[in-house]
Amino acid sequence: MQDAKCRRERLIEAKSGGGRQAPDGRKPSIAHFAVKVASFDRSALTTRLRELSVEVLPSTDEPDVVRFRDNSSVVVELRVSV
Repeated sequence: MQDAKCRRERLIEAKSGGGRQAPDGRKPSIAHFAVKVASFDRSALTTRLRELSVEVLPSTDEPDVVRFRDNSSVVVELRVSV
């Protein structure tokens, strides 16, 4: 029972921004997250994302990264795991 209570408290803390205030009094939110993935064909991936009408964001200076905006306007970053 104690373990479940600790998990619930950590979840509440995470949802509330970890105890930090959001800038300008805004509600805490997720603006960006990254996922490490296996090697991928960047061109094929970006082509497929565009076919699905996904907004692909520039990351030309990082060849192992593809960024796009999900349907909630959160920026998702796929990064090749090394």
